[in-house]
Amino acid sequence: WYIFPIISANALSSSFTILVSLDCFCIFSEVSFKISANSPNTIQEIRVFFKPERRETFTYAMIEFEPGIFVVGEHTLSTTGSNYIPPGSFISYFFELTDSGGTIIRTEEKQALYQDDRFEWKEISRGLVKVYFYGPVETRAQMILDAVHATIKRMEPVVGLTLQQPISVVAYNNYRHMASALPFRSQTTREELQTQGMAFVDHRVLLVLAFDPSVRGLTSHEFSHQLIADATENGYQAVPAWQVTGPNYPSPAAHDCHATQRERRRFSALPLVG
Repeated sequence: WYIFPIISANALSSSFTILVSLDCFCIFSEVSFKISANSPNTIQEIRVFFKPERRETFTYAMIEFEPGIFVVGEHTLSTTGSNYIPPGSFISYFFELTDSGGTIIRTEEKQALYQDDRFEWKEISRGLVKVYFYGPVETRAQMILDAVHATIKRMEPVVGLTLQQPISVVAYNNYRHMASALPFRSQTTREELQTQGMAFVDHRVLLVLAFDPSVRGLTSHEFSHQLIADATENGYQAVPAWQVTGPNYPSPAAHDCHATQRERRRFSALPLVG
């Protein structure tokens, strides 16, 4: 239970305290925001405000409950479809309660990790990079962590930026497991195209196949998307495809470098930063 001072909507109202118990339960494909509250006055309305940690604005939903001095309610958010949130994301949330006298309380903002609860996750980290994995694959997880740091060392001089914010990598053991965690795709697309990794730059989360033979290059490729998104800030979607894929390409083969250089000359491209 938490005791919060009330912030009154009416400047003439005296302040009082309210007892609030709140939780956020993250289950694969949904997040449940639950609250129980006790107040001297009838609680008439409760809203929950939430957002993926890295987004700037909150969305809110109304909590359904029976008004009274002691109330219990919840709101369940689907994390699929248009509300898709990748596993490994942090969700920020708080509640706002209104009583019969017009007094409003806003609870302290909290965070919850949204994770795929089909598996028992472990984690390793170094600096701002964290890798989530499950099963006896810690060696693979370490390879992924090393690949991210190698890419940081290689790419930071290219994009002219150092990593400033945390990044999470969620490593799945096989495609069947990971496919369920990806955004919706048609059955035809799922059958014809097997995704080995995906970067969600707005969430600062990477999903990768831990047992892919080229997991080092795969991780490097996906993480480079995040570095370029950081370097271009809100302009990532406007970056030409060759600038996104060229520098991200895990192979150092000469023909890749030459192709990128040709495109730069063709479009007279400016540096990403500077």
